[in-house]
Amino acid sequence: DSAVFNQMVDLLGTPIETCIARHNEELSSWFNTFRVIQASEVWKCHGEWVQTANPDFGPGISDRFKMASQISVDQVATATNSRAEIIDHLDNLLSDGAVLMIPSTPGPGPVCNLPAKELESFRGRALALTSVAGLGGLPQLNVPVAEVAGSPVGLGIIGSRGSDEMLLELGTRLESILAEAYVTAK
Repeated sequence: DSAVFNQMVDLLGTPIETCIARHNEELSSWFNTFRVIQASEVWKCHGEWVQTANPDFGPGISDRFKMASQISVDQVATATNSRAEIIDHLDNLLSDGAVLMIPSTPGPGPVCNLPAKELESFRGRALALTSVAGLGGLPQLNVPVAEVAGSPVGLGIIGSRGSDEMLLELGTRLESILAEAYVTAK
């Protein structure tokens, strides 16, 4: 609805389309950086227990713990250096009070009993989006803004370092705009 869009522009300013990733890079490479760092941290916290207790995990979780056990020190060092570059890049993008708006997920949530291969594909694409704020150490607010095929679709709003309260205020104001539009549409 153009009236809702105009209210959002009044609140946020005119949107500027930008590429979040650095030159010649895709967010999937950021996800790989996130995955290595996360797996390393998970293995440090739980690896000894996994080896001792030998728990019966489901296939996806079992595979991820196996991968985590094989992360090398060099891989962690490379990912940590990449993360530092990503942090600098995001800090530059978010200077002057700017916010990034990205989809919360690559589409509506997966349906129940989705085949494992399709679920893993959705998971990877979702984590490529959700890892942006995590890698940057930045606050992110997710706001449901629409429905597709009866499922909610959200907008992720990423703020600069320390902008948590500003994002919450922004979320409250967006909620008012969207709630009014929803009531009007009914």
